[in-house]
Amino acid sequence: MELVEYVVSAAPYFLAYFGFVILVFTPVWFTLLWGFRGFWKRHGAFAVQLGFDCTVILIILLAYFMQGIWQTYKVDVPGWLAICGWILALAASVLIRWSQTYIEKVGGWTPSRPTIFFTYLLQSAIGSQNKITLPPLVPKGKGRPKLVTSGPYALARHPMYGIAAPLFVLGAFFGTGYLLLLPGLVLYYVIMSAIADREEKPLVEEFGREYLEYRKRVPKLLPKFMLFCTGRLFF
Repeated sequence: MELVEYVVSAAPYFLAYFGFVILVFTPVWFTLLWGFRGFWKRHGAFAVQLGFDCTVILIILLAYFMQGIWQTYKVDVPGWLAICGWILALAASVLIRWSQTYIEKVGGWTPSRPTIFFTYLLQSAIGSQNKITLPPLVPKGKGRPKLVTSGPYALARHPMYGIAAPLFVLGAFFGTGYLLLLPGLVLYYVIMSAIADREEKPLVEEFGREYLEYRKRVPKLLPKFMLFCTGRLFF
C-alpha cells in the first residue's frame, strides 16, 4: 500500500520532469544536428551516437538540478483536468510510435533505438552515401526513397516534434500544473519551426514539385482540422 501511495504521489513529478526534458532536448539536439553538420560529417556515426547520448544525459541532469525553479511556479489543477493531461500525454506517446511504425510499414525501415534513429537523420543531413533520409522520406529497398504523405504525415509534415512532443508537454502541464511548461512550449515552436525549414531544403531538392505540392497542402507543424476529414490518414 505504501508503494502504491508513493507511485501515485510521485507520478505527477515524473510526468512534468519528462515534459521538461522533451521540451529542452528536442530543439537543443536538432540545433546541434544541423548547426554542426560539417563536424558530424567528418567524425561519422559514432560521434553522432556519442553526441546524442551525451545530450540526453546533460538535459536530464539539467532538468533535475533546475527542479527547484520549475517546481516553484505551480497551480493546482482539478482532478478531471489532471486525468485529461495524462490521457493527452499517453496519446502523444502513441502518436510518436505511430509515426515510427508507419515509416516502417510504408518504407521498410525500423529504427531499433533512438540513437540509431537520430543517426539516420544525420546521415541524411550530411548527405551520407547510405541513403537513409529524414521523415517524411523513407528508404524503399535500394531504390529511390518515397515521399510519405499519408498517415501521421497527412496531418503535418513533421508530426513527431510538431504534434506529438508538444502534446506531451501540454499533457504534462494539465496533469501537473507546472506553469513554466507553457512559455517553454512557445519557444520550442519558434526554434523547431526554423529547424523544420532547414530540414525541408534537401526534401525539395530530392522531390521538387511533388514536395512543393505536399508543402502547400499539409502544414508544417500544427495540423488543420479539415485534414482529419480527408481520408488520407490511413491510405
